[in-house]
Amino acid sequence: MNWLNYLTLIVFFCFTSGDLQAEATDNSSKKTVRYLLGHDEVRLPDLYPQHLLQAVIEGCGSGYQLERSEISMLQGRAAMEIAEDPGSLSVVWTMTSSERESLLKPVPIPIYRGLLGFRVLVVRRQDLARFSHIRTIEQLKELRAVQGYDWPDIEILRANALPVDGYGTTSEMYRLLKEGFVDYFPRAVIEVDRELEVLNDDSFAVLPDIALIYPTAGYFFTNHSDIELNTCLTQSMEKMIASGDFMTMFERYFGQSLRRYRYAEMATIVLANPLLETTRPINRKYLDHVATEVYKD
Repeated sequence: MNWLNYLTLIVFFCFTSGDLQAEATDNSSKKTVRYLLGHDEVRLPDLYPQHLLQAVIEGCGSGYQLERSEISMLQGRAAMEIAEDPGSLSVVWTMTSSERESLLKPVPIPIYRGLLGFRVLVVRRQDLARFSHIRTIEQLKELRAVQGYDWPDIEILRANALPVDGYGTTSEMYRLLKEGFVDYFPRAVIEVDRELEVLNDDSFAVLPDIALIYPTAGYFFTNHSDIELNTCLTQSMEKMIASGDFMTMFERYFGQSLRRYRYAEMATIVLANPLLETTRPINRKYLDHVATEVYKD
């Protein structure tokens, strides 16, 4: 190697090491925001809050970097993890309740526009005729539903005297429905189409003319002490709403489903949600018009 080539290599390594050191320093100065995508293969709708969170974090500026946690856990355990050890998880998305808001601090903008409370009923296709006459809550009380054992929804159904069994994963609940252990599985209109597409199982069907509806909101949640992150997420989401970027993303993910399930053409059974008794009031200006139907004042 002649001296000119040697000098070139020295200069190259100096610049390269400087760039790597600068990048490492830059990354070390950023706050890592860890989130849990979820572990259930049927719950691909979870891609929406992941992509929304990514856009919101980008709107917070260069002081944050998003990192997916590889830990596998259900909603309730994830909430406890953030409350007890925010170093392992920073943010989770879930339906609100008094218990969740005492445990964690919500970013008070409903990421699903209140539509987690607009529930169509998935049944076995062979049972469509059996459900054709169902129009009232008293009739539903003769049947058994299934929900996640750590979901707020299960407590809402029980508070309205609807029989319901609780299980772990969404895929397990669809299996129980298919095998006849339960009669129906209430799913949000923004969840059901993608789940059934993933399952690709003709034995399931959605009742076309009846739905449950109850007031609720799904939020991003942080640790109560992480005021900086919570404020940043709130302000960034408000900017996305003002610019129209939020609605563009929401429409891309859920517009087709909302056009398929037409609230005005369905018989709806309104349920009370006692889990909201001590939560902060849901800001209705962020709700879809369907979600506002459950508010009487």
